Amino acid sequence: MIRSPKFLKINKQDEEEKTSKKLIRNTAWVYAGFIFNTLIGIALFPFIINHLGKDAYGVFAIVGVVIGYASLLDFGIGTTLVKFIAEYNVKKDYEKNI
Repeated sequence: MIRSPKFLKINKQDEEEKTSKKLIRNTAWVYAGFIFNTLIGIALFPFIINHLGKDAYGVFAIVGVVIGYASLLDFGIGTTLVKFIAEYNVKKDYEKNI
């Protein structure tokens, strides 16, 4: 009987710890990005108003709101397509990709 070396054995608990650490790290990066984008928006607000003026800023804000609402019409289709295409490629089920 051939035994596999110890370094080839995968400890399930170690894998779960690695996964949870990755989850925590990735979640922290997502929140850091959100906070960074919010701070940049707050910092640029006076600059944009001074350079555009109040009237042009109002138009700028309305356009931003319209774009935001239009992005809601996506319904997450892009994310869903990425998920299923990757899943079917792994399964080599290319007919479902069509």
